[in-house]
Amino acid sequence: LRSGHALGRFGDARVYAQQSEQDGLRAADGSDSFNVMRNQMVGFRSDSKPAADQTFTLAGEHYRGQREDQFEAPAEAGNVVTSGGHLRARWNWQADASREWQAQALYDRSKRLIPSTVFSETRDLTRLELQHRWQQGSHTLLAGGHYAQSRDDTGEGPPYVFIFVPSAEKLRFYGAFVQDQIALSRTLELTIGSKFEHNDYTGWEAQPNLRLGWAFRPGWFSWVAASRAMRTPSRLDHDSATFTPAFRSGNPEQKPERLHAYEGGLRFYGRPALSADLALFYNDYDDLRSSEAAVPVPQYGNGIKGRSYGAELALAWQPRKGFELRPAFSLLRLHLQAKPGSTDSSTAAAFEDQSPRQQASLRMDWQPLPRWGLNGFLRHVGAVNRHNPNGAVQAYTELDLRLAWQARKGLELALVGENLLDDQHGEFRTAISTAFVEVERAARLELSWTWD
Repeated sequence: LRSGHALGRFGDARVYAQQSEQDGLRAADGSDSFNVMRNQMVGFRSDSKPAADQTFTLAGEHYRGQREDQFEAPAEAGNVVTSGGHLRARWNWQADASREWQAQALYDRSKRLIPSTVFSETRDLTRLELQHRWQQGSHTLLAGGHYAQSRDDTGEGPPYVFIFVPSAEKLRFYGAFVQDQIALSRTLELTIGSKFEHNDYTGWEAQPNLRLGWAFRPGWFSWVAASRAMRTPSRLDHDSATFTPAFRSGNPEQKPERLHAYEGGLRFYGRPALSADLALFYNDYDDLRSSEAAVPVPQYGNGIKGRSYGAELALAWQPRKGFELRPAFSLLRLHLQAKPGSTDSSTAAAFEDQSPRQQASLRMDWQPLPRWGLNGFLRHVGAVNRHNPNGAVQAYTELDLRLAWQARKGLELALVGENLLDDQHGEFRTAISTAFVEVERAARLELSWTWD
């Protein structure tokens, strides 16, 4: 349910509420897995113009959810309960045609509880951002900074099985970024920039990027890019433990995971009814998280390295008015291995297993009659978890369809069918699950009613 209101000189506002319940998935043998999900959410957003050259947005949301999960170990975990909300304010000032400022503030609070002595967490996040964009000759410059603070409070076990040491922590993140987009000619553009961020675990880190784009002929565009990115250690990597500090799996010396990415692509948009995008990529990884032998329990380390490469192709074709097809195909090859000195013999293969090697899809939007619409989504996904000791998730092909009828202005009825090609099929599996949960064929009716 959503309702919008005009507030005169104060701008516009809308409020919304949503409640959903999703039935449990099925085990491979057809039995009920009891992993029902229930979610409730309410929120609002207001947009106003304090001045002719300024806009202000204020938005907030509160949510609560519950998931019953029988098959995730430990089996007695029971319901997983989440709740929280956020409040966000954003201010934009268009100083003139070549200068723009933006400031944003965010407060987010989240709670998560897994009963029966498993895990509890309450987290408060505050984030402030400021950025400035300006034009100077052939240069379009963007610069800014941010400050964030995260406070959490987790259960001190026992009774909790999974804990953090210390159980409560305050972490700070702050940094800056700068980017220069340079028009070298009418058809050639160079973008260069970097982010610089400080965190309490590993100090300062830099993440530079370089991109070159060339419109070499009308309707054609090519690009190449190189960048460096990293994932800084989380509380899980740094402070996790089981029962007592003597069983600590987190590593206070954990380093960031590092990525060097190289990309290139070609885009065609020379015809109104046809466009195409081709992207190629190569990624080099180092210091990925590993599980190293230690006493009394294994401890996280940075003992995995590797590479990935692949391609993505996407087309959009409109052979006639009211009918559009969007085929896509992606190919991925991921090769990881333990670094010299690492004792981890399983994580590399588990990471490789998490992504399918190939995916293909076809989306269709068709309006056969003035008030009727048919949407389709046909997809093929390659196998995953090929080395999982509990069994692989086989490749599958599925189809979703949606038939909609515009009964009158503001009133739409729709019939939706999902996963129509099989009674049920597997899509994922975790390393700790001993039961195989599968997604079922489903159908539903939708009613959408809007009014002024």
